[in-house]
Amino acid sequence: MNEQGGYTLVELIVAIAIFGILVSMVSNFVITYQQSLNSVQNRIIANNLARLKLEKFRSNGLENKNKGRKQFQQEEFLDYSYSIEKIKKRAGLKAIRLRVYYLEDEIFNLVTLI
Repeated sequence: MNEQGGYTLVELIVAIAIFGILVSMVSNFVITYQQSLNSVQNRIIANNLARLKLEKFRSNGLENKNKGRKQFQQEEFLDYSYSIEKIKKRAGLKAIRLRVYYLEDEIFNLVTLI
């Protein structure tokens, strides 16, 4: 502060620079937190969709008529798709692998024995 009770230009520039650094750090934290939250939310939705699809698959007698990737039909889950495949294990065991995708990325992989 100078004798007249005001701040110099250099003091203001330093204060603005420090404030800018703090704001950028906080905004980076908020963005990272939001991305993590979205990722966890997508995984939870994928987990629940996989469990529901597996139960439907089992109730249909383990018939998988369509090969490849299929889209979920519910309107709120149109960005999600899935694929089901039967895997033969040794000693007569079989397994089902159900993969759930969000947009183009695989975000959940469920394997269960039957």
